[in-house]
Amino acid sequence: IIDYNSAYPNDEISSLNDILNIQRQCEVEEFYWELMGDDSHEGELFLVGSMVDKATVNKIDNDLHIVMYRYLTKFKK
Repeated sequence: IIDYNSAYPNDEISSLNDILNIQRQCEVEEFYWELMGDDSHEGELFLVGSMVDKATVNKIDNDLHIVMYRYLTKFKK
């Protein structure tokens, strides 16, 4: 994801990085998808962070770059 000419201040970028890099919770992912809904709120970013393995959030020049990684895993049902 790239936000060109981003207006996000550095403290919000740092907070976004922290939210997106919480530990992934494979066992509850299906439930989390239902919680996501259609609105964008910080709580939903927490849910996204719970469904990815890692994220990088960097401001390069004036552009905000977000890369999210999700590795294939097998978990017991």
